[in-house]
Amino acid sequence: RPAQRGLADLSDAKGARCNTVVVNPVNPDEVFLAVSGPIAKGKGGVYRSRDAGENWEWISEGMSGDSFFRTDIWVSGPELAVAADGSLVAMSYDRGRGFSLAPGAKAWSEIRMPGMCHCLAGDPLAQRTFYAAFREAGCWKSVDGGVTWRKVSPEYASYVVVDMKRRNRLAVTGGPDVRVSSDGGETWRKMASGLPFRHIRNVLCFAGENVVVGTGGSGVFIAPVSSAKEVCK
Repeated sequence: RPAQRGLADLSDAKGARCNTVVVNPVNPDEVFLAVSGPIAKGKGGVYRSRDAGENWEWISEGMSGDSFFRTDIWVSGPELAVAADGSLVAMSYDRGRGFSLAPGAKAWSEIRMPGMCHCLAGDPLAQRTFYAAFREAGCWKSVDGGVTWRKVSPEYASYVVVDMKRRNRLAVTGGPDVRVSSDGGETWRKMASGLPFRHIRNVLCFAGENVVVGTGGSGVFIAPVSSAKEVCK
């Protein structure tokens, strides 16, 4: 367990919480946390460690809000993401607000969101590239560090994940279905159906040439990417 010096106090049952942890894809010792509570030093906001969690610094200049990052666990996806160049995007599901931080910048800049973000993912193999699942508004993509966004899938999107090994490959789910793209969201194919459906909070990851799906209360399922054959409109 790292020393966690400089981090907000997460031990109080009524205090701050951390539901998102992200790691710089090109530097595994650089870690970021999204801490709930008022945006202020020693309280809520984004914290960064450059030494695998031993020491932390609050890096939320320019952000605002009495309670930006969520405290509860009932929204499935991350609210913070980092891309290959170290650029950061933060989106609050509770507040419907978003901020971006370019590499080397001292303060975050507020960005416009096309909806309520349910899950945020940075591309580990592309600079300034992010994807976000906006539920009824679909899946959106940014290639300028989160400043502007373009819809890449109109279907319901509750979770999005980017493959850490295969460039431009990502997967999206809206509950019982899983859709895969191999060209950065330009075209999509649906995977074989058959997943149990109790609610929309399924989560995804890639494992080699497979997609792994964690369901709410029905276990974990795995299927090859090659089973994605039905072309999505």
